[in-house]
Amino acid sequence: MSNLFDDVKKNLKEWGSLAADKAEELTKVGRLKIDILSLNREIEKNFVELGGKVYELIYKEDQGRIKSNDEVKKIIQRIATFEETREEKISEIRDFSSDDDIDVKSVKKESK
Repeated sequence: MSNLFDDVKKNLKEWGSLAADKAEELTKVGRLKIDILSLNREIEKNFVELGGKVYELIYKEDQGRIKSNDEVKKIIQRIATFEETREEKISEIRDFSSDDDIDVKSVKKESK
């Protein structure tokens, strides 16, 4: 009877440890998803700014200067940086998703 009690006690400790590890993993993934959503908002804001600047250059100034315009270049660089950071966060989520409990596909959909 003592052995049975010891086995049950040991199993409960293991399950508790596994549950704590899984909770920590899901918390980290949740934070990464929030970071990704924030990056998506920043990307969208920069695309809006880029569109406004291109519109201004096309209709108010010389069209040929769009590609060489410093403001356009800066906005495009910011967008590229945000997209790179977002991909790193998605990669971190993939690292956590050794099992199928974490839906990486939904994060990719949210990030596009």
